[in-house]
Amino acid sequence: MFYLFLIINSYLVFIMYKKYFELNLFIIIAYILLNLITIVVYYNKSVIDTIIFYYIMILLYLSFIIDIKEMWISDLTIFGVLGLKLLKAVLDYFAYNKSFVYEGIIFITILIIMLVLLQVILKKELMGFGDLKLFFVLSINYFVNNVIYLLMLSSIIGIIYYYLFRKKNEFPFGPSIIIAYVILELI
Repeated sequence: MFYLFLIINSYLVFIMYKKYFELNLFIIIAYILLNLITIVVYYNKSVIDTIIFYYIMILLYLSFIIDIKEMWISDLTIFGVLGLKLLKAVLDYFAYNKSFVYEGIIFITILIIMLVLLQVILKKELMGFGDLKLFFVLSINYFVNNVIYLLMLSSIIGIIYYYLFRKKNEFPFGPSIIIAYVILELI
């Protein structure tokens, strides 16, 4: 029953964004991986956490595809992930009487200020604003050490991606952040 729920919701989301999707092997493999990851999370967490994680994954999947094709990240997906992460923070607060939101927000704000200052000093865009928003939103429920892991892992994945698919000087960094986030969530 739960898997049927996943398939129906995935189909409805893909219909909404169908102009970005061509049915190719990459899309099919990514869709299968999305559902397999959700099933793994389902067996390790509560149902509500799994549903929230699944919708975050759908939105990140859409951001991944759009960022690769058009090199921008939709504000709609950013706000959707933000809402889901804040919902998870509220549920975690009531379930465990703890909130990790403040620590993550303070640390990521410092990182963003440092990056913006570096961009002003170098007079060169190092990272797009959509990537910054995505990184900020995904770091909300993390401790500082997990934010550092997310930054390091996404940088390593970005470097590998750059050297494998170096066609021009720019490359979408959003997919690297998304892959790093999924890896950290599964660990």
